[in-house]
Parts: sequence; C-alpha cells; structure tokens
Amino acid sequence: MSARAMRTARRARARAGTKAWDDGAETRANDGDDAGDDGAAASDGDDADDGKGRARAVNAFAVLLGSDDDDGVGDDDGVGGEDAAAADGTATATEREKARRGETEVRSMKKKKKRGGKKGGKARAEVEEEDLDALVREVTGMEVSATTRETRDAEATTTKTMALLAVDMRNMKAEDELKRIFGGRVINAVEAEETGKAGGRGAAFKAKIQRRCTFSPYRDQWASYRSEGLYMVTSGVVDGTSGMTEFSYAWKNDYVRANFDFEIAVGSHDPHRLFHVLQNYPWHLETLLRISELYHYSGQAQESSEVLERCLYACERAWHPNFISAASNGVAFLDSSKVENKPMFESLFRHTVALTRRGCHKTALECSKLLLGLDHTDPKGALCMISYFALRSQEERWLLDFIEVFGQKRWIDGEWITHGSLLTFPDFAYSKAMALYAVMDDVDVADAELLKAMLAFPYALTATMWKLEAAVSSDKEWQTILSHEHFDFSHRALDSRSLEHLCDVFAQRHHLLWRPDPILHWAKRVATRAIELVASKKPSPELDGRTAFDFKRTTMENWPSNPENAFAHLAVDDFADVVKRALPADDPLAAHPHGAVDAEFD
Repeated sequence: MSARAMRTARRARARAGTKAWDDGAETRANDGDDAGDDGAAASDGDDADDGKGRARAVNAFAVLLGSDDDDGVGDDDGVGGEDAAAADGTATATEREKARRGETEVRSMKKKKKRGGKKGGKARAEVEEEDLDALVREVTGMEVSATTRETRDAEATTTKTMALLAVDMRNMKAEDELKRIFGGRVINAVEAEETGKAGGRGAAFKAKIQRRCTFSPYRDQWASYRSEGLYMVTSGVVDGTSGMTEFSYAWKNDYVRANFDFEIAVGSHDPHRLFHVLQNYPWHLETLLRISELYHYSGQAQESSEVLERCLYACERAWHPNFISAASNGVAFLDSSKVENKPMFESLFRHTVALTRRGCHKTALECSKLLLGLDHTDPKGALCMISYFALRSQEERWLLDFIEVFGQKRWIDGEWITHGSLLTFPDFAYSKAMALYAVMDDVDVADAELLKAMLAFPYALTATMWKLEAAVSSDKEWQTILSHEHFDFSHRALDSRSLEHLCDVFAQRHHLLWRPDPILHWAKRVATRAIELVASKKPSPELDGRTAFDFKRTTMENWPSNPENAFAHLAVDDFADVVKRALPADDPLAAHPHGAVDAEFD
C-alpha cells in the first residue's frame, strides 16, 4: 500500500474514532466499574486494536492541518497507544474547558455591552477602532498608516456636510409656515376669499396638484402646463463614496426657438414685448424671470412673487425622477456654470429672498440649504444669508454645526476639497457669537467669540451700526466707541475690496438682528473691551493668549490687498428687505420710457 493510501485510511479511522469517542464517553464513564476483569481485558484488547484510531481522534486538528508527524512506527504497531490516548484525552478535556470559559467570557462581555446602552458609545467606538488597528497589525504585520485614519475622518466629514444640507422637500411652501404661525383657518379663509371656493372633481384635482408642488401651490390663473422643450438629464453617480449625483437641464428645439424670441424682445427695450413672448411660450423660464423682475421694481410684490412661483413650478415639472431623492439627501449636483441651469439658481435665489420678506424664515432656510447644496461654489451668495435665516428661525444649534463642518469639505470641480474655515468670513464670525449668546448658559463663551470677531472684522460692526443710526446716534457711549480709531478707520484701513463688499452685505442682511436693546447692550460691552485690548497690546486669556494685533494680521493674511472684488456679482441691494424701485442703469429695459409694467397675462 502506498504512503498516500495509508494516510488516507488513517484519517478515515480518525473521523470514525472521533464520533465513537464522543458518543461513548459517557457510557464508558458509567460502566467502567461494572465491567470486571473480562471487561478490563476486552478493553485492553480494544485499546491494542484501536489505539491508533483514538489517538488520531483526539488529534483531529493535526489531521485538518495536514500534519504527517504521526506516520511513524507507533501508528503501525500500536506501541504506546494507551499512553497516547490518555495524554490526548487529557489535552482534549483541557481544550474543551477553555472553550467553555471563552464562551462564558463572550456572553459576559455581551451582557455588559447591553447594560452599558448608549452611555459611553463614543468611547466604545474608539476602543473598537483601536482593536481593529491592532488586529490588522497582528494579521498583516503592517502598521495602520495616518493616511488611512485621515481618509476615514474625511469620509465622516463628508457625511456630516451632506447631512447638514439635507432638506425635506415636503416642507418648502410658504403657505405651510404661515399656517403654523397664524393658524390654518386664517390662511384657508384668505385663500378662499382670493381664489373663490371650488368643489367637486375640480377641487379634488386641484388638491392633488398642490400636493405634488414643492415650492408653492398650483394657481388656477396659470396656463395649462406644457414643457416647452425643457427637461432634465443625469450623468449618474459621480462619486461612489458620498453618492453625489450630477443632474443638468437640457433643451429641445422648441425651447431654443423660445430663447431666440426672448432675446429679440429684450433687445427691443420694450417690456411689453415680453408679454407677447409669454403668450406663445407661457412656461419659458427666462421670460418669467424677467417679468417677475419688472413687477418687483415697479412695486408690485404680489405679482412678482406669483410669477416667480410659476417659474419654479416649470423648473420642478422638468425634474428627473431621481432628483428629489438626491436633493433631499444633499447629494444632488447642478452645475451653475451651464447656461441651461442658470434659471433654476436665479429663480430659487429670488424666491428665498421673497420668503424672508414675508416672514417665512424657516422655509427660507430650507430653500437656501437647497440652493447651496446644488452647487457648493455658491454662485448666488447663499452663504451671505443662510446664517441670518438660521438665527431668525431659532436654528442656532444647526448653525454652529454648519460653521464647524461645511468649511472643511465642499464638492467643487468633481471632488471633495478642503475650503478653509467659515470663520474667515465676517458673516459667520459674528453669527457664531450670536448663536452662542442664544444657546449657551455661560455668556463668557459668547463674549470671547464676539470679541474675536470685532478685532478681526471691525468694519463689519461699524457698517452694521450705520444701518442702526437711529438707535445709536443718541447714545454717547456708542459714539465714543465708533469714533475710536479701531472702528472709525476700519473702512479706510481695508485693502481688500472683496472683504469690504462682504462686510457691506453682512450689514445689509443682518443689521435687524442687532437692533434689540439687549443685543445692543451686549455688543457695546464687548466693543468697549475690544478697545481696551487694542490699547494694551498685551496677550489676553480671552483671546487664547494672543494680542489684538494678531487678529488683524490674520485677517490681512486671509484677505490680502487686492482692488478687485471677487464678489461683485452679489449686489448689496439683493439682500435688503427694502425693495428698490428702479431697474439697474445697465438694464436694456430701463431705457424705455414706458418701463413700468401695467400689462396682465394668462
């Protein structure tokens, strides 16, 4: 018989011996005393014959591992079979006892984990991560690199960014917030008075349409919808880790022809020709935006808002089936540089500003999150107003998380990149202090943040107080503060035109938040302390051991001298609650002698 055949036979006997040993262990233990001399002799004979099988049975792990260490004389003639069986039986009992103790320890650990509940969850996660790193080192012999940890941290930050920009598309209507403020009966009565009561199948159809609308209810005076050749396409998931999905609007030939007629109407300098275009293309986005703008500058705010809602409805009807789900989770990307996508950004920005003028700050916050989430480059300046909406809607906790996370990771140019802290912008430096003032029990924390903001961006406070001239002009202490060189010369000391423009936008958008008397007293107290630190020129514990000049130097490094304004596309008046009553001087329709809009359209 060959050596391979012999090894195969021995392994077969080992398997059979394992089963026989397990099944007969208890019987042998109970019947051992009654067997007598004959039983002992028979047992000796069995041991002589089957010693090899028993020895192999208790050494089953060696068989599984393919060990041939037992292929010597002992397996052939059975010499020492009893000793081997006894020794291996003792080892087997010891191994079984260890296994039972191990299972008991595992069950004990599970019970302790259950008793722990959520308490200490973060600590357990850190311990598990350390254990995982140790396991990787033990198995592979490789050290878990710092780059791997950084990758995990970056992925966690990306997830937080998407979570902060996630929106509920079902709560984007101003009417819903107005019902929460004034009550559903009041709003329903006003709507019934304006539009008349509808009943029967028409009312049911209207209610169904309104449920499907995202930004506003469908209005009876609107024309029947047709796409005009506008639709949305998707490039699919462009980032597998985050699930970021790219979408884009697209045009058919009908929409291209409508664009051609629109350009001719604008070039004629006659506003009324836009209404003729709208009669032929009642859902053309660019035409609706221009007519809404004309209504806005002529003081017809209600008409402007309705035309804007109609434009958003047309944008919504063209959405891709997967767009709502992606936008709700903060993973929808719409390239603002493409001309097909620009009307969506423009209409959503104007709608957001109109919402806050109506007092719907919570809805405006959700719309601004959607506007920023679609393109993190922020083409319309959502970052200049999102903190205002958060503070007005009492979402201070969300704002603090947003300031901490969003600056770390943004989706720009097809990848997640680090964009720097939001605290380098005057808007968020002051807004963080106000958020802490609202939620922290220790006012010293808010004082320290506001002090840092005043030392880094003094012109932002000066411009804000200029907007509140009626409240501070009669206060001698405020006049003393604003006449100090740190604040008085802050405007002329700015060498960055971009920073100066952002301070003007901040003052225009946020000055109403600083008008209440308690806020003014708080700002006055901290500004007085800022002047003392500027004069002392010494490090302060309030400034984390830094001096007032250190903050000025940091601002100069972040905003170097540059006469060019990188934010010139953001008009200061667009962030004001007061409506400007004249078209921009460079607008083609402003030159027409009958620039006011007095036409009606269907």
